[in-house]
Amino acid sequence: MIESKCVMKSKRSLFSLPSLLSLSLLFFFPHISHAINLTLTQTPGGPGKTYTLTWTAATKSTDTSKTTYYVFEEFGRDAVGYDTNNPTGHANFVVSKYEETSVPIGSFVGSRGFVVTSSDSYDGRIEVSNTVYHRFIHLSQDNDGAVIGRTDGDGTQRGVDQIWKFTYAMDDDAYVTMRIYAPGTTFVYDANGFAVGFVGTLVKTLMENTPRSGELDGNIMASNGDDTWDSRSSSGVIVGNGIYYVAILASLDAGQSGYSEGALRQGSVLTIPVDILRVINLMATGITLNSPTSTISYDLTGDALVRVVIAQPGSAFTLVGGDVYPSNRTTLAADSTLIVSSFTFQRKAGTNVEAWDGVSSTGTVMPSGVYPIGVSASDDYGNHAVDASGNDFPIFTTITLERSAGSDEGVTTISDTTPPTLTSISPADGAEVSATVSTITIVLADDTALNLNGTQVTIVGPNNTTVTGTRATSGQNTIYLTFSPPLSTNGTYTITIIAYDTAGNTVTFTRTFTINIRLETNNFTATTKVYPNPVQNANVTFSYDLSVDSTVQIEIFDLLGERVYSQTYNDAMANGVTHQWDLRNVDGQKIGSGLYLVRIRATGGGNKVETVKKLVIIQ
Repeated sequence: MIESKCVMKSKRSLFSLPSLLSLSLLFFFPHISHAINLTLTQTPGGPGKTYTLTWTAATKSTDTSKTTYYVFEEFGRDAVGYDTNNPTGHANFVVSKYEETSVPIGSFVGSRGFVVTSSDSYDGRIEVSNTVYHRFIHLSQDNDGAVIGRTDGDGTQRGVDQIWKFTYAMDDDAYVTMRIYAPGTTFVYDANGFAVGFVGTLVKTLMENTPRSGELDGNIMASNGDDTWDSRSSSGVIVGNGIYYVAILASLDAGQSGYSEGALRQGSVLTIPVDILRVINLMATGITLNSPTSTISYDLTGDALVRVVIAQPGSAFTLVGGDVYPSNRTTLAADSTLIVSSFTFQRKAGTNVEAWDGVSSTGTVMPSGVYPIGVSASDDYGNHAVDASGNDFPIFTTITLERSAGSDEGVTTISDTTPPTLTSISPADGAEVSATVSTITIVLADDTALNLNGTQVTIVGPNNTTVTGTRATSGQNTIYLTFSPPLSTNGTYTITIIAYDTAGNTVTFTRTFTINIRLETNNFTATTKVYPNPVQNANVTFSYDLSVDSTVQIEIFDLLGERVYSQTYNDAMANGVTHQWDLRNVDGQKIGSGLYLVRIRATGGGNKVETVKKLVIIQ
């Protein structure tokens, strides 16, 4: 409240002035708006801090004329509703009269606005100042700025981590209510200009009448961690993009106030630009002989599934369902045949780094050129990333790929034209292996640098069947192929290696080896079992070990030499191979009791072996 030199009868007394005559001059002379520069400063302190209102002197009509200043004060409104054509017509104004240009206002707790006008004693000319405000909720001590500070997860305004943090100070301790409203919401204001109602959709209540600390000793205090919004609704779902509203109300406790204006000190509405997902700061380094890998870096404002597409030189990009695709530069139609390489990753918010080695998805080492690279991102809530400016256009940059020697120094010299060489391979070329093969090892060499990722290896086994294994590399020159189960089929295996170096040179090597695993006679005989023996009213089990894939024939003979049962099996190499017999002959009839001979013959790996066992059957 202004400490007027005149006697004020009450806080809302409209004209507590020593003389209305001087003020009445305002109606009869023209005014000059904003010729007076008005400022409001506070003396640091908590509740009870004082303020000083200062303004520049008005222009006098004569050297001897006297200037009278009128200070208009209004509680509550952000904008003082001063009407220069009717300066005394606002019932909420408190008006005080001064001759000085700087006056102490004393202390108050609440939102207020001030306007100063002047009256010249000679010609009655009027000058009107700018409006200055003090807000109960404020960000800086001059009080003439934003009500609260609004930053995201990394202190910017981009919505990083889908978090919005609110920072503010208050004149005094107060109960704070903070709510988030959907785009399109309108608000209802009371007579003091405070937002006290809404028409629209409430998204989430961040806090309801929660005690918060006022500023102490003039320090601007940030609110605690509860005063944040995670871009989610009250049901926990990420909201869509749009301009949202945060309404903040502050009220004093009944024991604090003692103010005729009431406990509510401020009710303001601010906007929040929610743009859930952005890809920003996309950059890519070039590929040269000395730097064979491009580093692709970008920042995400939220967790997302990221798609990176490298396209043929000269391609453009378009979006299909929010995902980036290369497009024909003339027709702008999406064309997946222009994709050189693409990959997707689940990535966290923040800075992420990917890499490309200059090799296509099919293993082709790409030649020199300028390759466009596009990036898109989407989250589980259906949001698709836009760029830093918020435009829903493809996000892309380029990668320069230079295969020429000396390109790192910017000087093109003679290109590397020597292809890689094959240093060794295991099993060796032309080898005959009498055991299973679990690993094939390939060692290459090159004058510059090998491109192991681009090098292709295919294996064709017996009967022209393609054999696949698990591929790995070691160092800069070794490729491993492992097989589980190991290769065990007898026959010739052909290995074709198409080797690349980083200069784009390629060469094809063809190598063979043969697996010839013979059936181990002693082991087969020793491990063959027939049980139970004797057998009564049960099945008989035949068991044996095979050191190689084999054809096995089981035959049963009576003592007269008549064959009563025969069955042939194609068994894979294994230990403990088993088959069962239900004691029926070739006609499906139960055979009689007696002594029988069991002959088991195996053929595999170019070898034949047989063993004979006795079997007693009791029926």
